[in-house]
Amino acid sequence: MLQVDLNNNVLTMRLDGHWVVDRMHDIEAALASLPTEKVATVNVDCSALERSDLGPMWLAHSAIQHYADNGAQVQYTDGAMPEHFAFLNDVQAHTGSPTVAREATLLWPEKV
Repeated sequence: MLQVDLNNNVLTMRLDGHWVVDRMHDIEAALASLPTEKVATVNVDCSALERSDLGPMWLAHSAIQHYADNGAQVQYTDGAMPEHFAFLNDVQAHTGSPTVAREATLLWPEKV
């Protein structure tokens, strides 16, 4: 589901399998195990991701965004950002604030 490697201030996250609502408990536990220290770079590899729902990907996106907000450069394997991440970035861009976008998902969870 989530493989994590922290080496020389570079965090590599490999998402694989099924990131779907039915596995939300496992996904939340996996994301909770991410390193909490500041990193310079986050490499995200979704090449082995077989299926994903917006809700679980929102959780992953939020975790990655936390690193970016703390100064990390985020890179995607082969430059391939998952479509759910692109959608969430677009929502944030149109709200003018990541906080507003996060609040919107709390108010309208059926849209996530």
